[in-house]
Amino acid sequence: MKHFLTIGLFILCSIPVFSQKDSAMAELTKMRQTLNQYKAASAESPYVSLKKTTYDSLLLLLNKQQEQLSESQTQIELIRKRLASLNTGLSEAASKDHLSVYFESGSKNLTKAFEMKIGEWVKANGPDVSYTADGFADAEGTKEINEPLSKSRALEVKKYMVETLKLKADQIVINGFGSEHRLCKSSDASCNRQNRRVEIKTAKR
Repeated sequence: MKHFLTIGLFILCSIPVFSQKDSAMAELTKMRQTLNQYKAASAESPYVSLKKTTYDSLLLLLNKQQEQLSESQTQIELIRKRLASLNTGLSEAASKDHLSVYFESGSKNLTKAFEMKIGEWVKANGPDVSYTADGFADAEGTKEINEPLSKSRALEVKKYMVETLKLKADQIVINGFGSEHRLCKSSDASCNRQNRRVEIKTAKR
């Protein structure tokens, strides 16, 4: 019986990592039931010995694992939703002759996701295509800030297309329009994001 108890406690302490929350929670619940069975047996039988300190430490371990699992699942769901949102945005941004690229507030930097999208889009259009890249800004900030920023965004797109995608510089004409031609006129975060963009359009050479 003591040998069986030793094996059981070893299994209890060897908590595996699961990819699915339900499976992990079920296993932790089973372990909690096993621990309570040992506790009950220890109170009734002289052949089973489970010290209170051992019980408390194992129970603490189980509780900690369940808390971490719940927190981890919450983070995973948050990441999944954000990725789904990005994917939706990328899908809506592109058509055969037009691609919209979006930027963070005050930034001209391309994200990796949009770098990949530009690469796929340019490849689909083929080599004999010329482009215009028109940069825009949201209504935050002054005209003196937004016009250079919008042109810097367009220039950053052109730089990526030339240096990474190996297009010729004369294939791409850039413009910066500041906060003119806003797609959305309100001042909320979602609207501002739509306005912080570069619109790349194609034209046959």
